[in-house]
Amino acid sequence: MKIKKLFFLLAIISCWSLTGFAEIKLPSTIGSNMVIQRESTFKLWGWANPDQQLLIKATWTSEGMLSTTADKSGRWEIDIPTGAAGGPYGIRITGGKDDLIVDNIMLGDVWICSGQSNMEFTINMFGGWGRYYLKEKKELTDSKYQNIRLFTVKKDSSSKLKEICAGKWQLPDTLTVADFSATAWFFGLELYKKTNIPVGLVVTAWGGTTAEAWTPRKVIDNDPTVAFYKSAPNAAAQWPSKPSVLYNAMINPLLTMKIAGAIWYQGESNVNDALHYRDLFTAMIRSWRKAWNSGDFPFYFVQIAPYSGYGTNSALLREAQLQALSLNKTGMAVTLDIAGDVSDIHPVNKQDVGKRLALWALAGKFGIKTKSYSGPLYKNSKAEGNTIRIFFDHADSLYIRNTGAQEFYIAADDRLFVPANVKADSNSIVVWSDGVKKPVAVRYAFLNDSKGCLYNRAGLPASSFRTDSWPLFNENLTLVPSVDSVSKKLKYILKTASGKGSIHYTTAISEPGCNSKEYSTPILMPETGLIRARVCVDGYPADNVNEFRFTPSSAQGCKVVYNVQPSTKYPGNGMLALVDGLTGSLTYGDVQWQGFEGSDLDILIDLGKVQTVGKITIGFLESSSSWIFLPSAVNLSTSDNGDKYTDIPPVEVNAMPGITAVTNRHVTEIEVNRLTKYLRIKARNIGICPQGHPGQGQPAWMFVDEVTVK
Repeated sequence: MKIKKLFFLLAIISCWSLTGFAEIKLPSTIGSNMVIQRESTFKLWGWANPDQQLLIKATWTSEGMLSTTADKSGRWEIDIPTGAAGGPYGIRITGGKDDLIVDNIMLGDVWICSGQSNMEFTINMFGGWGRYYLKEKKELTDSKYQNIRLFTVKKDSSSKLKEICAGKWQLPDTLTVADFSATAWFFGLELYKKTNIPVGLVVTAWGGTTAEAWTPRKVIDNDPTVAFYKSAPNAAAQWPSKPSVLYNAMINPLLTMKIAGAIWYQGESNVNDALHYRDLFTAMIRSWRKAWNSGDFPFYFVQIAPYSGYGTNSALLREAQLQALSLNKTGMAVTLDIAGDVSDIHPVNKQDVGKRLALWALAGKFGIKTKSYSGPLYKNSKAEGNTIRIFFDHADSLYIRNTGAQEFYIAADDRLFVPANVKADSNSIVVWSDGVKKPVAVRYAFLNDSKGCLYNRAGLPASSFRTDSWPLFNENLTLVPSVDSVSKKLKYILKTASGKGSIHYTTAISEPGCNSKEYSTPILMPETGLIRARVCVDGYPADNVNEFRFTPSSAQGCKVVYNVQPSTKYPGNGMLALVDGLTGSLTYGDVQWQGFEGSDLDILIDLGKVQTVGKITIGFLESSSSWIFLPSAVNLSTSDNGDKYTDIPPVEVNAMPGITAVTNRHVTEIEVNRLTKYLRIKARNIGICPQGHPGQGQPAWMFVDEVTVK
């Protein structure tokens, strides 16, 4: 039958004229190599001359020529029933002397793949096939997978609904797949390998964007549960995140396509409004289903992965995503265990993300039975003496992996959570702590960088969860350095963002609580080199602990003159930022880092007196996925009088900048071994992002933190 079908297609195409393409036009979503949703209705539409009559033949149907006529504006459309999966097929559209051919069409399943950067990120954005995906490249080369088709919607935003978008259907090869969403590809690949049904993957994603940008304006305006977003609280100049602007330009043009379902990877840009995200996310899903008019089509999403750089507790966003499973035909792929480097918001392991999404689709849409298609999901709990027993769905043969990380915490009614012991007991777990005699609540993987340790028999990780419903609040503290006028030593002022509550701290590794020492006056650098502090309001502790680590240095509190000013976006902690004793974390957004956009670091440090300097160290951040690169070289010159300077041989740091998916803090050491009073330090920015980087040709960032002098 397949051979006969192919000969029939070739026979038709061979007698079609290829002249006159100018008059009959189709939107970009309809073209050669596309996948059309099987067992549904295909809306074929486009433009021709006003009132022009068109004859149409689709080779998957036994019907003869179909007919339609363009309206006064030249727009025309016709609905064509589709059948079972298969192909290749063709479409011929004839209007007088004008013919248009669309060929190599498959009937199969079409999936919308949307979200922000973790959906957008391609294999090339991670450095190409050779860095992380050699095995997958060989499989693609050997098997080709020509029945998987790719379409990427060109980025666009609009305040009004748009009818069309830009893009092109492509066949998979090592070049096209490398520039396609890695998450979407591995999802579609797993579906095809398990079902042998052609797959059309339509990627419509934009890094850094929020869920409200993908939600219709009328929902934001009329649904009281999402009224919070009317004022566009997340709007940012560098990304289109105002309500509806991406729905208008990158979703609405796809509504004429029948689809099998959608996958979604987003949430990172909504962590600051996590308490509103559940209502927003569920409203968005409902609005898409209504707009496509295809009933409750499957909607599977990825729970955001651990990332240490969130300024608030991202577990609340993961909780909102967990709660969204209350909607019919939804599913969630948990990623706690695949983050790798938690200082990078873009996990490299997109293979398992795609496979876990596919598990939900295989079980939900195709009814293919597996050991399990979801990790354990919290159901309920009960107190048993000085322990709490917790029950789950998808809990077949629970077990704990010894990862070395503390993931379970338990609390009494004082709401102060402390590390807990845990053991798996068949399909439940038991949690306790010797220091908590009457526990009332448990939290699991409820920190920004939690990697998870609880699994079921299928090796799928549990979602983060909490058993309590206590009001949650994060209160971040800033540590502002100043020079004591008497001792000339640095002192540190602790401040809260809101000014509410009291600050309690310890200078040891112990957990600060509301009974810890209360902050009242500036603190001198502790001998332990550590301050851990948290805010208490009405006798209850904030959920986050702020930790500050110090590095001794002869340059602390010294005068720094900037010949080149840092970016106003990332000025760090002011004029003392590089000599305040505080070391920048792996998060470029913390106030220790100073950022230079396309420009060099050029500073002069006055040590106050001539002294012997053995060596200096300078901290730099490397995070190429965030457009942050190490300097190409660091130059140092010294002077004992401020007039005549002696150069130290330059230190080459990053002569050949590449693309890496990991985030590192790099420390450059320079041997000095001479008497000096002034240090002139220059670090050369690489200038622009290198070739092959998604920002190639754009200004590169260089981030600098502490300069230590020994």
